[in-house]
Amino acid sequence: IDGSNVTVTPGPGEQTVDVEPRINIGLRFQAEIPELQDISALAQDTHKATLVWKPWPELENHDLQQRVENLLHLCCSSALPGGGTNSEFALHSLFEAKGDVMVAL
Repeated sequence: IDGSNVTVTPGPGEQTVDVEPRINIGLRFQAEIPELQDISALAQDTHKATLVWKPWPELENHDLQQRVENLLHLCCSSALPGGGTNSEFALHSLFEAKGDVMVAL
């Protein structure tokens, strides 16, 4: 949005949409912040990151770690579609392949 008002004529079956930028003010646009809890409740809370991360002991093996690094370098190169934006997909594929680098490749 560059500030210019360009009128777009809608086609058959389309409706006119106003895309003029505006600031939304009012209670329905505000975030709801929860009440502050007692600091002692922190001791019973479990950290969420421990529930989603499970270390892979085999990565201590230097050869396997090097193969994973090579897979990530390949996926971040122009050799594969995506132009070097595939590191997250490579890690996902490696997970789906249960750590088998050749299957993930």
